[in-house]
Amino acid sequence: MRVKALCSIFSVFLLGLASAAEGYPELPESCPQILPAPATASLPNFFLPKNIRDSQLDDIEIIRQTLHFYALILDSKIFPLLDRVFTPSATANYSGLAGIFNGLPAIETFLAGSLADYPKTQHLISNHIIDVCAPKNAISQTYFQATHFPNTTAGIFTAYVTHQDIWEKTQDGWRIVYSNFGITGRR
Repeated sequence: MRVKALCSIFSVFLLGLASAAEGYPELPESCPQILPAPATASLPNFFLPKNIRDSQLDDIEIIRQTLHFYALILDSKIFPLLDRVFTPSATANYSGLAGIFNGLPAIETFLAGSLADYPKTQHLISNHIIDVCAPKNAISQTYFQATHFPNTTAGIFTAYVTHQDIWEKTQDGWRIVYSNFGITGRR
């Protein structure tokens, strides 16, 4: 009985990984490979500190500012501005919460719907680790602390989240092509 249950759980896990891998971009060998699965709060080996070249500083700061802008978009609920954060064909892996969303319209619809019951939110982001691992590719890991305020004082909750993102340098700037989302905890 236990073996059957474990096989069932494992097959669901593998199906989720396979589904997540569909939108997972192929990265150059110089880039660390993150798993196409919900992000964990642990610090993977590929995010260990390494030397940053002067030529990477502007790109790192632009990515950091784009992450901050992403948080402001979520809090202002101006979701059409997500095109300044994601590529049109981006994949957002929220499988630990709600599923995998392929394409900017699906990501926008999911985020707008999931925040609709919360007229006020505050997404605080920190602990950015950004690796510009190729001229047009980067990966990042960021912590989000997202507090959600419903219309009443009852039901306020905070989600502690880890985002791992794969970035591509486009003609319009750095954009996320693949985003992993993992919930560390809630309160």
